[in-house]
Amino acid sequence: MVCPDGFSKSGSAAQSCCYKAFDSPRLSWQASHDHCLALGPRYSFGGFETVDEWNTIRTEINANFATNMWVAVEWNDACNAYVWLNGDIPVEESMWGIPVPTSNSGCVYLKGSSAMLHIAIYCSSPNPFLCEYS
Repeated sequence: MVCPDGFSKSGSAAQSCCYKAFDSPRLSWQASHDHCLALGPRYSFGGFETVDEWNTIRTEINANFATNMWVAVEWNDACNAYVWLNGDIPVEESMWGIPVPTSNSGCVYLKGSSAMLHIAIYCSSPNPFLCEYS
């Protein structure tokens, strides 16, 4: 896969995706989601499907961003868990920087200082965000 300008490749050749962290504009969780979708039909709000993919991206994010970053995770009532938007795959326990949430507590972000997942009570806070191209 060839990534669009400004996007970085992640994952094995068979399951590769391209990601870009947007530092500007800083948007709410919902506006970040909408911004990614507005880029075109092959774009989505950034999420991960495997721990390996997450480790690759979070290392890059941790090295380049000192602030929090919105990611594509939401509460799923049917699963009774937070899941990745790009496949309803539950978030792995090892990805959380807090005890695994057991209820819908807010929007999810990567914490800049650790690149671990945390919950934001205020989903309207403007933050950088991650978009995916596949």
